[in-house]
Amino acid sequence: MQKDELVLSDVHLQVQSNQSKGYNISRFYYSEDPYTKKKKQVSAKTTEDGNLHRSKLVNGSLTDMIQGIDKQAEVTTKDGTEDKDNTEMDRDIGGIEIYKDDKCIGEVKTDKDVCGVKKDKDICEVKKNKDVCKVKKDSDGDVEVQRRKRKIEDLSVITIAHKMETTLGNVGQQIWLASLLMADFIISHKEEFQGKRILDLGAGVGLTSVVAAMYADHIISTDIGKDIKELAQHNLDQNNIKDVTNFSVEEFDWFENKYTADKTDEVKLKMDHEVESDIDSCDIIISADVIYDNNITDALFRTVYGLMVYTSINTWYISTEKRYVFTLQDLDIACPAYQHFRECLTQLQDMSDHAQFTISCEEEISQCFQYNRTKELELWKVTIQRHSTTK
Repeated sequence: MQKDELVLSDVHLQVQSNQSKGYNISRFYYSEDPYTKKKKQVSAKTTEDGNLHRSKLVNGSLTDMIQGIDKQAEVTTKDGTEDKDNTEMDRDIGGIEIYKDDKCIGEVKTDKDVCGVKKDKDICEVKKNKDVCKVKKDSDGDVEVQRRKRKIEDLSVITIAHKMETTLGNVGQQIWLASLLMADFIISHKEEFQGKRILDLGAGVGLTSVVAAMYADHIISTDIGKDIKELAQHNLDQNNIKDVTNFSVEEFDWFENKYTADKTDEVKLKMDHEVESDIDSCDIIISADVIYDNNITDALFRTVYGLMVYTSINTWYISTEKRYVFTLQDLDIACPAYQHFRECLTQLQDMSDHAQFTISCEEEISQCFQYNRTKELELWKVTIQRHSTTK
């Protein structure tokens, strides 16, 4: 990809208000009471008198679908009488969910015209009056869960100025999916960021810095380039970050800084000594969607290595997205940037001269923002255990 080639972000914005000075002004809605993709298990059992009742839900109420009932649904035989001796009904009937609205209650019957409750392979259809509730499945056969729609007034909002398309050299002026994943992680793990000092490497327009600032004590938002720095400063200002925490927006070149492993201490940072001191005292690094060029990835890892070995920083969170492209080298679809990233993680874990690094992938992250989260999005955690001889 050429540097002057246009690059378009794949983020589908939920609410987009207007344009100002060539930038899109978008509102990102989120909730600090997020939902997860964990399944809420519901089972149906029969009592001794033959009535069907619903067991208690696991992990709370069934909030992701319409509200269920706590009343019993009557189970009848073909002649309309209760079947108390039916031993087949004394076991769990998995997957039956009874719902109610203001006017109707679903009933499960054994009448062949309504529902065949038989053995193992038969499927029960839950009826609400005359309407049959059918389970919808996608092309892979997975059940499509209908999420509850949150009211706008129940959500908080972050306003971000950004661009929808840029050249490759200015991709930081766009919003990318992995930055929303990082924002989800920060909100759902707020206790890890509460009162901490955060260094945001490759902050772009500052979305992740804004979210981290809701909990952290101090934020240093960094990237390279005058335009991106001014844009991040604008977004932090318009979200009133100065009212809740200390923050600064600085230029930080991963190729030339005193922390880079293959550089000498004579390399001067493009920031004043006070900010340099603030970086040295940070606790956590965050980086969102910065993996797209192998040379830049190498510079990032060299910088992070120096930061974690020689400062007080103990944890690095980095989110990324697997991007599939057709490569001539493989003559197939591959993820070269992601594969190189994984190789760098392995190399970092194998480096033990000054410290021991522990690396893990966060498997379950609650979704707080409204966007299309795909399985290609990942968030990795890197921690360090320094040797006693490390300065």
